[in-house]
Amino acid sequence: MEMCVHATIGSIAAQAHKSLLEKEAVDINVALGKISAFWKRCDDQYEVTVKQFLPRFAADNPTVSEAATALAISEQALAAGLAPIQSVSTARAKLMAPIKNRETLDSLAPEFEYLWSLCDTYDTTGFYPFTVERSQGKTIIYARQFPKRAGYNEDAATGVAAGALGAYLSRYDVLQSKTDGWQVFEIHQGYAMGRPSVIYAEIMVENGEIAGVRIRGKAEITAEQLLAFTL
Repeated sequence: MEMCVHATIGSIAAQAHKSLLEKEAVDINVALGKISAFWKRCDDQYEVTVKQFLPRFAADNPTVSEAATALAISEQALAAGLAPIQSVSTARAKLMAPIKNRETLDSLAPEFEYLWSLCDTYDTTGFYPFTVERSQGKTIIYARQFPKRAGYNEDAATGVAAGALGAYLSRYDVLQSKTDGWQVFEIHQGYAMGRPSVIYAEIMVENGEIAGVRIRGKAEITAEQLLAFTL
């Protein structure tokens, strides 16, 4: 895999827990190139921020009809007027699919073979349907991630998808108009699986353009185990 952000956060947390990292700033070599990260201790957790690449927005994308068929919902259940159905990459390409409400999002039961075939056709590595919920002055994005032929049908936390979603929300001014500085998007994932996660996508805007993308999350050491391998 070219990059896996939630595994990177977990790995850095585990190394920090074992006092293997001398500095809070870390450089990491992944298949896509070198990325930087930094961490800090927060009580019993480790907060880790991982830098991503600048976003790429695909020109060739599924139609509303194709996306609806893959997700096994009506075309009306998609909030295509909010922002386009589009594949976006800040590391690995994910298809952004806005959904009208959380009830529909949580009840999704995709046609996976067709979804995977669309991923092949449009050169993306998974669908990332999401919905926006506003309550008591706070805005939260809920999302689900259906990867392409990963050996499992859904991810509980997906940093590369959250980074792409943050860039997408920023580009199309979905939640707020672009102003210079960091925009922070709180993304909740895994609720439909019973494995909730919270990811923060942080987008730097300079002169109205996206100039930086990073993902922030917390990891907690829940267990330790010594594994022995026989070659």
